[in-house]
Amino acid sequence: LGVIHEALADGSSDPRRQLSFASLAELPPPATPPLRTLGILNLDGYYYPTQPGDVNDLRTWCRVSESLVDDPEYTCELPLRHDGGTPCDGGATCDEFGAAYAVIGDKGGQFTFHVSETPTNAWNDTDLISPLEKAVKHFLEEDDIKAITCNVGFCAELQPMVLNVTASIQQDPSSTAKLKPMLLGSPALLPVFTGVFRATGEDHEKLLLQPDERILIITSYYPALDTTQLDAIIQDVGIRSNVPIPTATDLEHARLLIEQYFGIKALPGQGDAALSILRQLYRLYDSSKPDELNSLLYLANRTVVIGWNDMEGYIPVDQGGGFHNVNLTLSNYYSLVNDTIANITRDGFTLKAIVMESTEMPAHSNKVRMDFGVPVFDISTVGRCVMSAADTFRPIGVNDLFLALFRNPAFRDCITRLFDASFIEPKFGTQADGTLRFYEGLPQDVVDALTCTGGRPPLPSKPIGRLMQNYDPGYGAKFPVDPICYQTPICRCPGTTTRNEGCAGWCPGSANCGGGSFGNQNNQNESGYPCGVRGELCTTLLDVPVLESTTFNADSVYAFQCMNPNEPTNA
Repeated sequence: LGVIHEALADGSSDPRRQLSFASLAELPPPATPPLRTLGILNLDGYYYPTQPGDVNDLRTWCRVSESLVDDPEYTCELPLRHDGGTPCDGGATCDEFGAAYAVIGDKGGQFTFHVSETPTNAWNDTDLISPLEKAVKHFLEEDDIKAITCNVGFCAELQPMVLNVTASIQQDPSSTAKLKPMLLGSPALLPVFTGVFRATGEDHEKLLLQPDERILIITSYYPALDTTQLDAIIQDVGIRSNVPIPTATDLEHARLLIEQYFGIKALPGQGDAALSILRQLYRLYDSSKPDELNSLLYLANRTVVIGWNDMEGYIPVDQGGGFHNVNLTLSNYYSLVNDTIANITRDGFTLKAIVMESTEMPAHSNKVRMDFGVPVFDISTVGRCVMSAADTFRPIGVNDLFLALFRNPAFRDCITRLFDASFIEPKFGTQADGTLRFYEGLPQDVVDALTCTGGRPPLPSKPIGRLMQNYDPGYGAKFPVDPICYQTPICRCPGTTTRNEGCAGWCPGSANCGGGSFGNQNNQNESGYPCGVRGELCTTLLDVPVLESTTFNADSVYAFQCMNPNEPTNA
């Protein structure tokens, strides 16, 4: 995957062209057959120290030699293998494959974390059409890219826009694009549980959601919304489904309205979690078609949602693009999930499956399966199964893209195989012997500090997190990313690493750039991202807006208290 290409897809002579390691276009003649590769659409400006299980880490998709973890051109260890350890030929049934990235962003529009989390923006943001088309076109024209997904769960609501840009690409007589299986996030898997896309066969019957069954969705982010925003998305969904809905006055009222009119349940205080899933569900179906609307309402009425953005260990995902501490999260998550499942059971229902929305959640999935005895789907499931469909994917046309995938026998066989509470992902996460892969043998004080160190314990221990300078932003962006985006002071604030304490100094993460919160992150005078989406507004660390004693984070459920903020010169 480590090749040099022009940073801009349009081939212009912009002086900001740099190296990237996402394009396959200029590979020299390979000595071995080219690696089957999953194409992953990237957020713009959100960079982080990845670890196994993260969508942006190659170790999620294949084994990588320990000696290559800090190599910007790290590659899959060959031969590729099945989960059981036996070698495979790299075909569609192989459980390992490569990964390549393309950014959704150019000077006309950028798919940032802020855009993805804002309910009234992403799905109809016309500024995203051009960068999305460039990224999708790149993947559809590259022969070694066999399937496509996205590096943020909220990307699922872009699927209608992806259909439109794919149709445009297909109409270009000069394009060599080929239709490929694509599914933009684990929430986009939800239709496999409904009748509208159901295939035939006894094995597939077990996927169908029964009236007394429920799906639990664990989402990483539920944004702080004002009443205008939350009412806008509820009313939009109501109009599309011909349901007149009262005006929402606050988040708790929104939670009750969503449950009353659409059936999606969330615990008190998590109305915005329900809202985030509601908007995604209504982009996965065409509600103008009676059968799809009925399936959507059926699914919504059997969906329960909880949020993890305030979960110890997981907070850095939404606050600063930092290293999320899997060990710490798994030590704290149980009661929230257990209480939610207990509520489902008390209501007389059975939990059918859990869907992990965030693309940084897969490292938790094994433990969740073990603890609760239910199947768990996540972005690694999506990646595996869209890749399995590649060789037999035969859509009639662009409008048949998603229907053809859900009815593809190889895709459904993959989903059915992974619909197994006893499944253990061998490449990362908690293993059968109880050990957490890549965290084994670390002293507790070292584990507790992993967000502060970017997942890099002291030698001789092996690094878990990759170096920020090796983060691959993808085709259409510059590599390496701007050094301003490598580290952030925001982790010094209690609440960004755990609820009670922060780091002693700056730590790896992109909070200065698109990984941070949008507006009022470091102080009251900020607007937008502290140093711009890609770091373009700051020349040196001295330009990073000063972190005040009390910061006012507009996207946070609490105000950070930084009693002893350090200055940029101490980074």
